[in-house]
Amino acid sequence: MPSGIIRGRKATGESTFYPTPTQHAYPRRGYRDRDNRFWFSEFYADKIGVMDLKDNSFIEYDLEPAYISPYYARPDNQGFVWSSSLGSDRLLRLDTKTGHVVSYLMPVYYDARKVVVDERAEHTTVWLPNKNTGELIRVELLDELL
Repeated sequence: MPSGIIRGRKATGESTFYPTPTQHAYPRRGYRDRDNRFWFSEFYADKIGVMDLKDNSFIEYDLEPAYISPYYARPDNQGFVWSSSLGSDRLLRLDTKTGHVVSYLMPVYYDARKVVVDERAEHTTVWLPNKNTGELIRVELLDELL
C-alpha cells in the first residue's frame, strides 16, 4: 500500500486518500500552519513533507544524513520547520526557503515524539518531551542565524 495523507470531511463523513510523492515514505505526525498547510515527517524517506490543503499539492524536502528517521514536523513563524529524529538523537531545523538543514546533537539519548515551538519566547525555543527518561528538553537558540 502506498504512503499518503487521508483527509476527512466532518460535514459529510467522507475521506480521501492523497499519496505522497515518495512511495513508502511512511508519513508521521505533523502540524497545520497558519497558511493552511500540513507539515509532516516522512519517517522511511528521510524527508519533511508539506501538503497545501487548498489544492492538495505536496512538496518534499530531503534531510541529511541518511537514516535520520524524522518523526514529527512543526513549523515556526520564521520559515523554519523543526523535526525530532528517532534515528540519531538530533533535533533538525529545515529552512524552507533554501532547503538547508541544521542538525543539533542532543546531549542525552532522547525519543521525542512531539516538538513544541514556543512562539512567545524572546529567542527561538523548542521543547522536546523525552519519553524514555521522563525529561522535558528545552532548546533555546541564543545566537540565531537567520
